[in-house]
Amino acid sequence: MTPDELVAFRIHGVTAEFIDELKQTGLRDLKPKDLVALRIHGAEPAWIRQIQALGYANLSVDNIVALRVHGVTPEFIRDAQNHGLKDLSLDKLIQLKQLGILKTSAITFI
Repeated sequence: MTPDELVAFRIHGVTAEFIDELKQTGLRDLKPKDLVALRIHGAEPAWIRQIQALGYANLSVDNIVALRVHGVTPEFIRDAQNHGLKDLSLDKLIQLKQLGILKTSAITFI
């Protein structure tokens, strides 16, 4: 690792424990920039496991960051699934969130 990467780890709280927990989610061969991005965007291992449990097992770092950036939560996905919107791609989930089509407990069409 470079000195800059070590500093970034320290600043953003990338710890050995965080890395180990990410590995337990199935994420492997993560680069330092991936670890920092996950930490910056609040992609905690428990959150990742919740998304995986909802049918999205093969997540990449880019997928995870996109979900976090756009505010797609496990609750949002469950709500969509409870309204019959199952097997949606990650891109479709993000579109639903961006457009505000799905609201808690009801589907609203704009």
